[in-house]
Amino acid sequence: MTKKLIFATRPSALARWQTQYTIQLLQNQWDDLICDEVVIITKGDRVLDKPLPEIGGKGLFTFELEQALLEKRVDAAVHSLKDLPTEDSPGLTIGVIPLRADIGDVLICPAGYTLDELPVGAVVGTSSTRRRAQVLAYRPDLQVAPIRGNVDTRIRKAIEGRYDAVILAAAGVTRLGLQEHITQYIPFEIMSPAPGQGALAVQCRADDENTLHLLEAIEHQPTRLAVMAERAFLAALGGGCSLPVGAISTVEGGTIRLQGVVVAPHGSRVLRVSASGDDPQILGEGLAQQALVEGASDLLSQGEINMRVLITRPREQASEFAEELQNLGAQVVFLPTIEIKPIADTAPLDEALSRLDCYDWLILTSGNAVDVVLGRLTALGVGAPPQTLRVAAVGPKTAAKLEEGGFPVDFVPDEYVTEAILPGLGDLCGRWVLLPTADIAHDTLPKAIQAADGIAHVITAYHTVPATPDPEGVAALRAGVDVITFTSGSTARNFYTLAQNAGLDPYNLPGDPMIACIGPKTAKVAQETGFRVDVIADDYTIEGLISALARLQVTGSTFNP
Repeated sequence: MTKKLIFATRPSALARWQTQYTIQLLQNQWDDLICDEVVIITKGDRVLDKPLPEIGGKGLFTFELEQALLEKRVDAAVHSLKDLPTEDSPGLTIGVIPLRADIGDVLICPAGYTLDELPVGAVVGTSSTRRRAQVLAYRPDLQVAPIRGNVDTRIRKAIEGRYDAVILAAAGVTRLGLQEHITQYIPFEIMSPAPGQGALAVQCRADDENTLHLLEAIEHQPTRLAVMAERAFLAALGGGCSLPVGAISTVEGGTIRLQGVVVAPHGSRVLRVSASGDDPQILGEGLAQQALVEGASDLLSQGEINMRVLITRPREQASEFAEELQNLGAQVVFLPTIEIKPIADTAPLDEALSRLDCYDWLILTSGNAVDVVLGRLTALGVGAPPQTLRVAAVGPKTAAKLEEGGFPVDFVPDEYVTEAILPGLGDLCGRWVLLPTADIAHDTLPKAIQAADGIAHVITAYHTVPATPDPEGVAALRAGVDVITFTSGSTARNFYTLAQNAGLDPYNLPGDPMIACIGPKTAKVAQETGFRVDVIADDYTIEGLISALARLQVTGSTFNP
């Protein structure tokens, strides 16, 4: 028998730790075992400048490792079990499951708050639909935002103030020695863990008897029984790790006790079931059937977006939008119709920003404007804003960007449209208001300020120009999509021109797609352009648009709001 194993590992710190940990376990059992590592960079590791939905989800971090196994370049690969599909890839198997670590989730909050203590509206970072659903079930007043990156990257984003808190698996945090950042170990009654969480899976070829024999020495049978029951529960519910499903198993003697949780995607209802048995497969499948009888299928279908959704906003702004849509089951198609370009002559804007003490109000109506303003302030070496300046922002995302850049926001209107700002500005008589905007911005707000005897100083901060057509997006449009989303009037107008230039009739597209708009102003422009608008978000944000799509009842290609 050959006592040498070659392990494939991804380059992340956690992946390397997991592989080294497994090697140490094996070498403790086999004195003369030699182990080598081969670092393999997956597609998910290489492509860092695009959202996950754009580059594909399935196998994003495992495909290259599995190929190395099948081609016999390596003997084994170590994975977090919760991230592996419930079905083995052809020719491969889970050779061993060692003793499980902490199975729970933890909250990391630099301010020291627990989940109960987080302020209303606090932003919690997680890209897990399971965590998102359970957070909203417990604290519907919180905002849950997608987050990308390794464990240490996500913690850093919280420390930098980009999120009020983040939720991570306890095992990953402690394995990297980062437990000093943990604020709270979230109780299981609030946050049920993912099936298989805390366990490692060592993948190898199904016919590799030598490797299987060596791996067998570190098998922990109670852990295998527990995670097999949890994964059987998940598989019988019809999905993988993207479903809002949690499960916990305990093994005592020969008895497995399994608790399952199914949550509506937006947290409106939580279904809990439990059962005991001695066969993990039968137990998991049986508990899933019990959950389905009690309404799990209805919960899992709530808020799903089972359709092809075309995004027309710029790619750099589409990451969170696309990721959230994919988490709800949508197939995302990218066809940007506009690009954001910086102005060539920054002198007028620079002069205004260097004299902020002359203004009473600074109003930012978009994230693009915030990016430009903060960029120019940095270039000019301007520090904190003067205390006399008050700042208004349209929408919570715009406000969050400003505050991240060191600008406290004094006013955000309840309705996220430009016109709703005016009532919150107070007496404007003789007051100077700085408005950095796009070159195509409407003049509604400046006119309203002037009508209130204020002085509106409007400066072009950036240009909105038609985007170069994306060939893949155009091809997808030709093949047919279910929904086209417009997030501004310019996306609607430029889409019309783009479709025409591609030889398509903008009003009679393949698949007869619905038109969904972020708000009434965008819908008005779309209608003036000639489109029939089918969906308008109630809350004029990306989250509101996603919620509006999620409320649709979908049957084939026929949609009924």
